[in-house]
This record gives sequence, C-alpha cells and structure tokens, in this order.
Amino acid sequence: VINDIREEMRDRFGTVPDEAETLLQVAGIRLMAQKNGFKRVTISEKDARLYLDESWPEHFETQELFTDYIRSFIDSSDNEIRFLSGDSFGIRVFFNGKEPFTVLKKLLQR
Repeated sequence: VINDIREEMRDRFGTVPDEAETLLQVAGIRLMAQKNGFKRVTISEKDARLYLDESWPEHFETQELFTDYIRSFIDSSDNEIRFLSGDSFGIRVFFNGKEPFTVLKKLLQR
C-alpha cells in the first residue's frame, strides 16, 4: 500500500521530498506494527516505543504462546529492547546509532 502511494506521488509530482518520504516510512512502520498487535508507535532519534493493543493477547490460545511471541521480538533484534510498563504494555527499542526505520522494519517483518 505504501509503495503504491509512493509510486503515485512520483508519477504525479516527480521526486518525492524527504519530508514526504519520512511520512511514508512512518506510515509503513505503523501498518507493520498494527499487524503485529501494536496499537501505537512513537519514534524519536534514539528509540521507539511500541505499545501493545490490550486485546492482542486474546489472539493466543495460551499465555505461554503470547509470552513466546513477545520473546521472539527480543530474540530477533540486534538492538537493546526493554519492556514498558504503566498504562499500556509494550516494548522500547533502542537504535544505538543505527538508522531507525531499518531497525524497526527488521524487527516488525514477520
């Protein structure tokens, strides 16, 4: 979907400005996150916070399967990941100087 929008913009307007490209990348990350059960994503220069949808654990037959699913995010990443607590459960991914969109795409491609 995002690539279709990008191509349509190129066809109509030529080169896609950096700001528009960043917006498309953020939209792509949010779509990927949603498919993985995350309802909200915030991205800064040093990290990203991905908050799980409260109903997502219900998609798993057992708590153990859900725990394994979350653990797979941690195990698949070369970057430091910490759990978030508070109002919403989620994970915090540290970029450690790496390109944020590359880190998040790798993490969310499942």
